[in-house]
Amino acid sequence: RQTSCQRDRLLFLLLLLNFSVESNFVKKDRFLDRNYYTKDRPVNRFPAMDFVQEAVFLGVDVLVLGLCFREYYQFKKISKALKDAPQLAIDDSLTDRLRKSGNKINYGVIRGTVTPIGTPMHAVMSPSVTGVLQIMKLNEHRVARGFAGFWAEQRKLIHISCNEVPFKLASGKLGVEVVDGLSAEILDMDTVYDNYEPSSLSLFDHIFGFFSGVRQKGMQTTEEVLRDGSFITAVGELELDGDSVRLQPSTVAP
Repeated sequence: RQTSCQRDRLLFLLLLLNFSVESNFVKKDRFLDRNYYTKDRPVNRFPAMDFVQEAVFLGVDVLVLGLCFREYYQFKKISKALKDAPQLAIDDSLTDRLRKSGNKINYGVIRGTVTPIGTPMHAVMSPSVTGVLQIMKLNEHRVARGFAGFWAEQRKLIHISCNEVPFKLASGKLGVEVVDGLSAEILDMDTVYDNYEPSSLSLFDHIFGFFSGVRQKGMQTTEEVLRDGSFITAVGELELDGDSVRLQPSTVAP
């Protein structure tokens, strides 16, 4: 999700940059050329500069178009893979289905209850909560001045810590072991701790922030946990290893 948001921000900035640059050049030409709206326009003495400008604009447009097409192709590929993925039940027929498919299904959907293999972990900030995946983040909230001169709120990730214990998705007495759960594209986890501490800035900090363009507002600490006992849907590659089945990241789609 964070990577997708960063890609969307990059596309927006490129589009905004392209629009502002083209607008500035057009306005500059109109203001400098007094005969812009007349029929008797002066002859351009530097035609190469116009060619360079058009080449720059074309290059930015092609770059934005390429990024948009790449995102569209990626989303279309993922949508098709999810549509064609078989939905499998965690029962005795799952191993038979895998044996008929060469002990592997490249992209499948299963549902089950999160069950730790061994001792579950306890949340750091909420020790009464137990789970199998844990993500702790420290974010800095600040106000920054953009290239257009406007101040806007931003959030910067300062530190992230991830922990995991072996777990499986169970249905009755049967289960499918989940391999490398933290690498999943989407993790539906519960926020068990969320604390925001505002910053107390001095007069010098305000003055320095005005000239530097960045002013800190506060620090936020969050802890997310995938609780044991949660009923979730998992998508990935299913592989039969002996008599046990495991779910791992797929090479077909995330």
